[in-house]
Amino acid sequence: MSGHGDGFQVDDNFGNIVLAWNYVIDRLYEYAKRTEFPLNLTLEMQFVKSSSQMMSNAFVTDPDAIYCMIEILSIKGTKSYEFSAKAAQYWIPYWAKMWEHIPDIRPYLIKQADDRFSSFEVVRRKYELAGMFMNKSFAGLVSPK
Repeated sequence: MSGHGDGFQVDDNFGNIVLAWNYVIDRLYEYAKRTEFPLNLTLEMQFVKSSSQMMSNAFVTDPDAIYCMIEILSIKGTKSYEFSAKAAQYWIPYWAKMWEHIPDIRPYLIKQADDRFSSFEVVRRKYELAGMFMNKSFAGLVSPK
């Protein structure tokens, strides 16, 4: 199974969820016209409360904020990266879902995170000296070269 999971803060009237969901559905019809089916397993949505953890993709200072996570899943071997990447560029990726393969995602994530990545890096360097819990993809975000 492969795919991308992405999150964004929900508007008061939930209108942005309708737009996001319809965006994915509309792209599916475009691909189907070319007999391409990049989503062949599930399109999932879940809602979570915001998080105060600085590296959460649902981080926001409002403890009552709600985030929507949309996940696009396909069977292993499906050519779905282009499709998923186009949708994912509008949301904050779920860190465990192959976000690093989305073209040009790093500048977008750094902008969205504001100063959270640099704050995280200060804390990480203080307590995790050996770097054993940092992978190459994530290191490129929190301490870009």
